[in-house]
Amino acid sequence: MSFGGHVFDMIRRDKLNRELRSLRRERSKERLSKLYGKHSFEPEEVSVEELEKIGRQLKEWKAERQAHLSKQTLLFYALLLGGILVAWLVWSFLL
Repeated sequence: MSFGGHVFDMIRRDKLNRELRSLRRERSKERLSKLYGKHSFEPEEVSVEELEKIGRQLKEWKAERQAHLSKQTLLFYALLLGGILVAWLVWSFLL
């Protein structure tokens, strides 16, 4: 029995692995070029009027959000107080 078949199999696998490594390197270079190549990091030119408009919209959104959260908080505390009141009434009638 010889081990020649095992050696040839090992050589064949090594050759395939080398090809796969080079293919993987090429794909990673393509991915990196797609990732970094198309993006421009230059800021857009925005007029002062557009910035003011965006600022107003942001302030309006924040005010609406704050009002919404205030209503939710008030509703939560009202339900909590009602639950405590009902629990107290049930407790007092059972004793």
